[in-house]
Amino acid sequence: MSVIEIKKAFTMPRRELKGELDELARKLEQQFQLNCEWHSDDCLEFRRSGAQGRIDIGEDEIELRITLGILMELFRGTIEQGIAEFVDEHIY
Repeated sequence: MSVIEIKKAFTMPRRELKGELDELARKLEQQFQLNCEWHSDDCLEFRRSGAQGRIDIGEDEIELRITLGILMELFRGTIEQGIAEFVDEHIY
């Protein structure tokens, strides 16, 4: 198993942050067939066969953690790069 972890500080309004995370969820659903759902106001969970993870919203930082199964490890670089680029461009 492989784990992707990304942390990013933010100063943007929480409502705007959640909108950006919704957009990220749509992209993950489209590109990797991940099922994304808000578990609470501060936790977006996603899963599919071979992958599961969540994004937790803290006071001033988001923390993303995805655990990939053996078959999904083949896509680790693509997944990690795509998420990191999105976070860098949209979360501030």
